[in-house]
Amino acid sequence: DLINSRVSNERPKQALSLVTTNRDADDENAAKFNSLPGSVQTYQAMRADNWPRHWKGKSYEPVPDVVEIKKDAWVLVCANNAGPGLVNGSLGTVLSFDDEEVVLRVGTREVPVRRYV
Repeated sequence: DLINSRVSNERPKQALSLVTTNRDADDENAAKFNSLPGSVQTYQAMRADNWPRHWKGKSYEPVPDVVEIKKDAWVLVCANNAGPGLVNGSLGTVLSFDDEEVVLRVGTREVPVRRYV
């Protein structure tokens, strides 16, 4: 009864969704991203020289070749030491961005993430 008492047909704005397939996740992520106002910033992925070439284009790469962000988008950090206190799996909200830096809100902190080359 306790669990059923917390069921709602309305989704809170800050709720995460658990879905059963990658396609469902991609569809939901695209719908939320496209509903955000503002311009899109596109970043091209860069790989270190020692990145295994046979991984390119595989589903187990950490990020796609092209990454798009908008202000207020949720992002999942896919690298360790990407910024002060950030680790692989940190969840943040985009506050601002330019060609070289993205500023995230992670918890109550603002964390700049610089382009890694």
